[in-house]
Amino acid sequence: MSAWKVARFVFIVALASSCADRQSVAFVNGRLMVVPGALDFSQVGLHDSKDLSVALKNVGRGRLDIRDAWVKGPDGAYAIHVTPETPCRILPGATCKVNVHFTPLTLGPLVGELVVRTDTLDGDPLGHVPLKGIGIDAHADLGTTVLDFGRIEAQSKKTLPIALTNSSPLPVTVTSASQGTDADEFSAASPFTVAPGQTANLPVTFAPARVGVKSASLFVTPCSGCSAKAVTLIAEALDKAVLAEPWVIDFGSVPSDFTKQLPLQLHNISTEPATVTTLVLAIGTDPGFTQGKLPAFPLVLEPGQVMTFPELFSPAHMNDAQGAVDVHLLSVRNPVETVQLKGFGGAPVLCITPLQYDFGSAPVGAKVAKVVNIRNCGTTNANPISIQAISFSDGDTSQFAFVQVPLPQILAANQEINVKFFFEPTRAGGATVNVTIQSEIDGIFTSRVQLGGIGVDYPPCTLSLTPPSVDFGTLLPGKGGVLGVKVTNQGSALCAIRDVHVVEDAAGRFTMPGGPVDGVVLKPGEYFTFEVGYLSSQTAGPATGLVQMQPAGSPLISVPLSADTEDACLVANPRFLDFGVNRPDCPPPNHQVNLVNGCASPLTLSQIAIGPGTSDGQFTLVAPPATPLSLSPGAGVKVTVNYSASLIGLNLSPLFVTLPGIAKPLLISLIGESSGVSTVTDAFTQQSPGKVDVLLVVDNSKSMVDKVDRIQAAMPPFVNALQTSGVDFHIAVTTMGVAPATTATCPGGVNGAEAGRFFPVDHSSPRILTSATPGLAAALQADTNVGHCQIGEQGYEPFRRALSDPLVNHADDPLTPEPSDGNYGFLRPDAALAVVFISDDDDHSPDSVATYVQFLRSLKGGLQPQRATLYAVGVSDQPCADASNTGTRYLQGVTATGGDFLSICAADYSPLLVTVATHGYGPQAKFPLTATPQTATLQVTVNGVASSDWTYDAPTNSVVFNAAPAAGSQVKITYTRVCG
Repeated sequence: MSAWKVARFVFIVALASSCADRQSVAFVNGRLMVVPGALDFSQVGLHDSKDLSVALKNVGRGRLDIRDAWVKGPDGAYAIHVTPETPCRILPGATCKVNVHFTPLTLGPLVGELVVRTDTLDGDPLGHVPLKGIGIDAHADLGTTVLDFGRIEAQSKKTLPIALTNSSPLPVTVTSASQGTDADEFSAASPFTVAPGQTANLPVTFAPARVGVKSASLFVTPCSGCSAKAVTLIAEALDKAVLAEPWVIDFGSVPSDFTKQLPLQLHNISTEPATVTTLVLAIGTDPGFTQGKLPAFPLVLEPGQVMTFPELFSPAHMNDAQGAVDVHLLSVRNPVETVQLKGFGGAPVLCITPLQYDFGSAPVGAKVAKVVNIRNCGTTNANPISIQAISFSDGDTSQFAFVQVPLPQILAANQEINVKFFFEPTRAGGATVNVTIQSEIDGIFTSRVQLGGIGVDYPPCTLSLTPPSVDFGTLLPGKGGVLGVKVTNQGSALCAIRDVHVVEDAAGRFTMPGGPVDGVVLKPGEYFTFEVGYLSSQTAGPATGLVQMQPAGSPLISVPLSADTEDACLVANPRFLDFGVNRPDCPPPNHQVNLVNGCASPLTLSQIAIGPGTSDGQFTLVAPPATPLSLSPGAGVKVTVNYSASLIGLNLSPLFVTLPGIAKPLLISLIGESSGVSTVTDAFTQQSPGKVDVLLVVDNSKSMVDKVDRIQAAMPPFVNALQTSGVDFHIAVTTMGVAPATTATCPGGVNGAEAGRFFPVDHSSPRILTSATPGLAAALQADTNVGHCQIGEQGYEPFRRALSDPLVNHADDPLTPEPSDGNYGFLRPDAALAVVFISDDDDHSPDSVATYVQFLRSLKGGLQPQRATLYAVGVSDQPCADASNTGTRYLQGVTATGGDFLSICAADYSPLLVTVATHGYGPQAKFPLTATPQTATLQVTVNGVASSDWTYDAPTNSVVFNAAPAAGSQVKITYTRVCG
């Protein structure tokens, strides 16, 4: 029995018991009216429902009881609900409502009837309401049964659609619910309505809160009463959508001023685009870390895309450096990812000088030498370098050679080896060769040196040798002597001589004290002298030897050597007479040798004479004793020798004493050297009071990046001190770069290769500054902002080039393509000169500090030290936190010239620059001389006019003016130096 039929039965029983008394009583009757009289449900989707209602109205004069109501029609299609529920008593004029539900279970027209039974006695007690409706197949078709959300970062959201298509003429309501372990992280709109004949997208959202692969399904009910359909949900929540790889970038040990680049990779491991808003160095990152060229931000990483960003490390100081890169992302969970940066300032560095060398032109058959310096120019906190092998790799190896050195060689910081290379042209024309130097610096490292030269044909040499053979006479056992050979080019063309060496040395007794002569080129009439030594054995007897040399284009020349060892009792004291270095106008005093008879019986000296030497007549005997001369036991005789020093160069001759009983005379070696310089002229330019030219040589290496702020901050106090003191000044800046940088860029127009030219070479700001320069402090700050691109600092060499020809004397350097890049107009003859080096590393210039100091003094007069001074903000032999190395070359120059030094690690550089600005630059009255004069020869001129307004001060060896010459005066003091 249906639920409706059960309800109807109960209703009838109750109605019968409650209304039985009305059978015997006459009442005013009620009458039923149903509004509307029929219900048309029209089209309704299968299993869906539609409600319509009718009103039961009492239009009679008495009450009306609704005793029952039911529907007829297809099973389950129609149902009713009475409000209020039956039995229902309706007073006259009142109504009772009946709701009718239409739920089609089959397709097509469905007809039914609503029947209402009343207690009316007036007419038919049954009311009939026709029902009709049409069952329509109305549901939504799902476009997919799988939704793949891919991989997204936790705490983000992703929404995908499910396409729902309604082909019916009725709207369809779809409901959905997620199920599974991770159902709470998925959501969909429910209920969701699809219009008739339309396709709509049901949005499903994945909003993960937990990391991991998800397990869930979405059950979609495509219509009311339809069975639910499962949609599988595939998804993974990531801890991070973008991975920075690696998390720590460790640059390891990097040499000072070198740059090492490592990649920072950003990998989008999700299946969604990821936005990178920027990459920045974290606050507090060591200034040695920088970033390479970055793309424009924000940028989008597509799913799976890997993008690489260059991270750079150029140590600003020795030892550890720390930092970080912050990667900013559009992400709720990971808005910033931090990548750590690590590095170590200091590593072994192999410096080879020169890397390329041209021997120039040399006669065919010559042997021209060049020393290649191989040095560990790394920092003192670095490991050593092992030089493993040196060899020729390719080229014309037959025309080049080198002196083998013991290998391997271990070089600690600042240690070096020198290897001598030779160009030995065997034919006319050019030749080149490559030298391979293999070293071990954390692995095998190969360096190359290129050598070149040009062979030129010349006529065969015409040489004379004096003497043509060398006879040492007799030497006592265990004693030695030195003689020489002078080789003269008697021809009319260049003569190349090579490989002058001892080929037969009598078991090592014959030697060349000055070492073998690799090669020498003589102009017509030129000569050179080499020494030959002999050390006798303890055993009596003769010895012979041979020296050979190879003139270009001529046969090999041999110089025979001979000597005898005998035990004689004549004692010579001394056994050598060395006259030292002299000059023709100042011959040395005579020297004497005392010959003593050490025998127990009389001894006769048969002859005392000077034998053949390198230049006959340079040595002579003064009042020699008559021979034969008999000496009683213990008696002696003094022999006086004069050296004229009239022939420039080295002179050697033998003094022979002939004795009975020995085959050859006893040898006493005579040695002297002559120099032709005797007249001296000391030139000075009088300094103008309060006038100074200041050259700043600023390190433009990469390690200076953290010092630029201190340099910039020091310029205004420096300018203020100059202006306050009233000094008439010129200021210019050059850098420590000589060759163009290759791994970074610098401003100024030549990428760090100023090579002594004032910065900026491109004239983007004034290059020579004076008190009239507008905005002087700002202009000087611009000129000292030289960039950071170089590797290896050279301070002295650029300073020398800046103040040497052609730069110092030309407005345009004729050797370079850049226009107007000379330094003309900076250096004034009557101004003092101050050179200030600013660097965090030691100087690596090719010459000695003494050479550069001498150059500095030559600019203002060698004996006017107050006019040319070196200063430095630099490093010493004591390490400090901001230094990229240690060293003393700048400190040596400062000390030699009386300047001041300040550590590069100082917080403020201005005190040293203020000292430069306030240094006393007064006129000079005392002019010291470079040599001791013969006072009678002193001649003094001022601007070319002879002057007598001076005196000579012997204790200080100076010419002192009674009144100082006017500023800018040219003072010349000429004299003959005292002999000795």
